[in-house]
Amino acid sequence: MNSRELMRPLQSRLSQWRQLSRVSHRKTGQKRQCVGCKKVLPKHELLRFVQEKQGKIVHDRQQRLMGRGFYLCPSHVCFYRAAKNKKMRAYPRDEKKLMSLISETETSILVSIEKKLQLLGRSGHAKSLSQPEKEVTHGDIVLIPEDLPDEKQYIFRQLTIERGAHLFRLPESLIRPTTVCIAKGACSLCEPLLKELQMYERLSPKGQAL
Repeated sequence: MNSRELMRPLQSRLSQWRQLSRVSHRKTGQKRQCVGCKKVLPKHELLRFVQEKQGKIVHDRQQRLMGRGFYLCPSHVCFYRAAKNKKMRAYPRDEKKLMSLISETETSILVSIEKKLQLLGRSGHAKSLSQPEKEVTHGDIVLIPEDLPDEKQYIFRQLTIERGAHLFRLPESLIRPTTVCIAKGACSLCEPLLKELQMYERLSPKGQAL
C-alpha cells in the first residue's frame, strides 16, 4: 500500500469535517460584539463603522470596507455608551459630533433603502395600496410616510397587526405613491430590505410606527 492510499481515509475525513463546518457556519452566521452594550449578536444585525485615513468615523453599510472596524447596535443608547469606552480613542465624545454620526448613519441606511425601493418599483413588486383591507396579507411589508395623519397611521397599525404584516414609516420623498405594499418573498431584495427597515426603525424615532 503506497502513501497515497494511506492518506485517502484521512483526506476523506478532512473533507467531511470541512463540509460540516461550512453548514454550521451558514446556520449560525458570523457574530460580533457591540462596543456599546457588549452583547454578541449576528453580524447582520449590527452596524459596522471604520475610521478613514483622515480620522473620520464612517458607517460601513455593506460591511466590506478595509481597515479595522467596530460594531454597534442600531440604538442611540449604544452610540452614547460607546462614547464612554476609553478604548475607542477615535470615537466622537462631543454631543454635536455624536449626533452627526447618528444622523449620517440614518442617511446611509435610507440611501440603501431608497435604491432597493426603486428596483422593486421598476420590477413591479412595490405596489400602491388602494384598498389596504383587501390587499395586505401575512408577511407583507407596508410603508407609510412619516407625516401621515395620526388617524390613518393608527388604522394601518391595527391592520398590519391583525394580518401579521410589517409596518414602517419613511420620509415622504422615498415613498411614491403615498402608501406602498411589498408582497412577502416577492424577490431576493425583500429580506435585506426588511433588515434595513428594522435598523432604521430602531435607530430613528421617526421610523417607529405607532
